[in-house]
Amino acid sequence: MHSVIFYDSYNFIYGIVMIICFYIYNKLSISCNIIDILICYIIFTLITTIIEYISGHIIHYLLKIDKWDYTYFKYHFGKYICLRNSLIWGILSIICIYILNPYLINKILLIIPESFSISIIFFFLIDFILSFHKYFILKKI
Repeated sequence: MHSVIFYDSYNFIYGIVMIICFYIYNKLSISCNIIDILICYIIFTLITTIIEYISGHIIHYLLKIDKWDYTYFKYHFGKYICLRNSLIWGILSIICIYILNPYLINKILLIIPESFSISIIFFFLIDFILSFHKYFILKKI
């Protein structure tokens, strides 16, 4: 079995992880003080790392490919997680929740028409279907 890394499709796992982080953030009712932000950072780093680990194995099991491989990174744990990227995912989660989310809600989401949102969803759905077909169905032929 030969695994390849491919980058021609978007990884919807990132969106799912951020939805989970937003949900947890809203349930915890956390403020903007430094202690709460550090707690969020630790929680989000753990969540993103666990989901990256699980999704890497699921993608490998279903599609027989590795979308990412951290084997050559320092402080890696298997192929699918490493310390550096886990810390980066935590930082990106904090940026999304504390900086981008308020901006998106207050500025951008109020002016984006619903048809644009539907077209973006349609684009990602088509991309997912084509990627699934290309790497799962055609590999069996």
